[in-house]
Amino acid sequence: LIKNEAQGSQDRQILPIDDEVRTIRFSPNGNLLLSGTIDGRVFGWEYNTRNSRYEEFDFFEDGSPFAPVDEETSYTAENAILSIAFASHPSDPNNYYLSICTKKGYYIYQIDQYGRLIGEIQHEDKAIRYCMFSHHGKYFTVVTSSGAEVMKYDLKGDNSKRWKFHKKIKLANATEASFSFNEKLIAVGNKKGFINLYDLENDKPMLVKSVHKGTITALKFSPDNSKLITSSLDHTVKLFDINRYRKDRNQVEPITLLGSSNWIWDISFSKDEKYIYAISQDKTIRKWPTDIGELFKNIEKAKKDKLYMLPRKRSSN
Repeated sequence: LIKNEAQGSQDRQILPIDDEVRTIRFSPNGNLLLSGTIDGRVFGWEYNTRNSRYEEFDFFEDGSPFAPVDEETSYTAENAILSIAFASHPSDPNNYYLSICTKKGYYIYQIDQYGRLIGEIQHEDKAIRYCMFSHHGKYFTVVTSSGAEVMKYDLKGDNSKRWKFHKKIKLANATEASFSFNEKLIAVGNKKGFINLYDLENDKPMLVKSVHKGTITALKFSPDNSKLITSSLDHTVKLFDINRYRKDRNQVEPITLLGSSNWIWDISFSKDEKYIYAISQDKTIRKWPTDIGELFKNIEKAKKDKLYMLPRKRSSN
């Protein structure tokens, strides 16, 4: 964890895990942090306001597939955690939802405002590659080899199936998906570098296009829903201007932010939407401004201006 102070100093906290981390997410209120490993374990930390640190705790109780187990139980890649996601409760702001996606299926839990697990509310065993909520929990999607299955929240649904099938967004060899913040759009990416940008509000496709030359590793919408960034194993990060495309369908070519010698694993917009971040296999984070004018001035700068995720001398804390 790296906390940037007002004057630019960096306060780091090391959270030790003994296997490769596949995914890590904060709860909506920031009080809870969960991470999943490639051998099928979920680690949890709770924020302690007294010392301003995250402290490890056992989040799952006995009986859950993610509960702590004895040393004789072996974890394997067959149970790899593919994604963890949180969403605000669509009708109760004091509670929120957690989804955990493994190779064998997905689980959805309800959590209260204090980060306590209320219980499992939905589970399905099926071969999937990724799963996530829309921002306010209206939609939940499961990515399979044939595309994204979008489910819609049903307030009147029983506890065994709160999200029910709504729409299939077809895209062969799909790998990733992302919802816009206003929950009107969904983007799906695949192993061939294609994206399918779909309008959920009007139930029609907006764009199906080859954007990368390799597997898409992440897709993220900007907080104002006007931009989409994508990253790939072809070592590039690209920015797509959705508003510009709406005005002129010929303006579909994305801006290439980064052509790297390393794989790009994840990308994100800052909450205030002023910056774009990319995390790379070379253990660095790069950033760019979202303002188009400033962006072109900073593309070359971003290649040199890197934040190293690991200090050159490992911290003792």
